[in-house]
Amino acid sequence: MPSPSLAETLYDKILELLLDGSLQPGTLINRREFASEYQVSVTPVTEAFSRLEYDGFLETLPRKGTQVRLVTKESVVDNFILRDAIEAKAARMYYGEPILSSLPSLLDFARQVNDAPDDHLQDWKTEINFHHRLVELANCRPLIETYERTMHLSMFYGMNQYIPENLKSSRDDHIALVRNLAAAETAENAESIIREHVWYGKQYLIEGKRL
Repeated sequence: MPSPSLAETLYDKILELLLDGSLQPGTLINRREFASEYQVSVTPVTEAFSRLEYDGFLETLPRKGTQVRLVTKESVVDNFILRDAIEAKAARMYYGEPILSSLPSLLDFARQVNDAPDDHLQDWKTEINFHHRLVELANCRPLIETYERTMHLSMFYGMNQYIPENLKSSRDDHIALVRNLAAAETAENAESIIREHVWYGKQYLIEGKRL
């Protein structure tokens, strides 16, 4: 596996600062100061910033500079409701043979998610990829592409701004999820199982809303 480029390393470093709260929404970031702090040229910093902006973490404002994108609870909830709809529909489509035929590899993947280090960046990347694999089982390209547009780390970052401290380490068992989906007796049952998993510990986000 090739070594990550300097820009990729800087991207991950800034992302870690965002995810652990060292950089808060609205904070202005100077590219030259950042380059000086990490003793690198401005070029890889600019490349990392451009990618972070594309992924929805940063934004460039006229006459102001680059800042950490402001996050609203409404946008976080809207994206999460879209994720719920995508995964629920996918579950109805991969119910039965599609998930049963992929069971061994899915259980291995689920184990990786459960065993992911207590590190937001790696943890969330692994979980996003796991759920991407589930949605792929539906074998519906528009559904997969919508998932890919929706499930970015920026959504998890936004959620992190609103998750109470006592729930930040709370996560459902992904091995149990796979086994329950494989044992589902109907498509409706599979949909209910994935929805319960998606919203595990996050119902507080939708107080006053109906799904």
